[in-house]
Amino acid sequence: MNKNYFSKYFHLAIGKTPITYINEYRCQKAAELLKSSDLKVLDVSFFSWL
Repeated sequence: MNKNYFSKYFHLAIGKTPITYINEYRCQKAAELLKSSDLKVLDVSFFSWL
């Protein structure tokens, strides 16, 4: 499966590009961590790419 094929059908199914979807997901998780923990912003930024 090539990258363009996957990206095209991912976008059709989800309505976003894979990169946009991943970035939004990471931001959501980072926001949740900031609200629900005592972690510092710097610490959360290291965890948000996982």
